[in-house]
Amino acid sequence: MDVNELEREWSELTEEFRSLEEANQSYLDLHERLEEMQEKCTKQIQHQRYRMQQISKILKQ
Repeated sequence: MDVNELEREWSELTEEFRSLEEANQSYLDLHERLEEMQEKCTKQIQHQRYRMQQISKILKQ
């Protein structure tokens, strides 16, 4: 391999790494959004359980 080929390989590797960084950042952003949605859903489920318990208590009276 001569110097030109090495430079070309290095350039390709650098570009592939940039692409990997972008994909990783996209993954991290989506993961954060997923965690936020999961937390929101969990809170809503807890609230629904609370309300169902309250209704159940009223019906038992």
